[in-house]
Amino acid sequence: MSKTELAPAPKRRSYPKALKAQIVAKFTDHLPLYRQEGILARAGLQLPRSTLGEWVGVCEPSRSPKRCTGG
Repeated sequence: MSKTELAPAPKRRSYPKALKAQIVAKFTDHLPLYRQEGILARAGLQLPRSTLGEWVGVCEPSRSPKRCTGG
């Protein structure tokens, strides 16, 4: 399976591990979504910032990433 096949289609549930990684990067590592978008693009994943924002919006910042299951 290629890296691009791992990216969920728009309006589809995000993968729990990917969602947790984005939440930790944003709130624990203080990594803005535009930087995460660039990092993922260099790794071969084309995930727009809007998708990352939707994933982050699924979880409240006060919730543990362990409890975030996707949209």
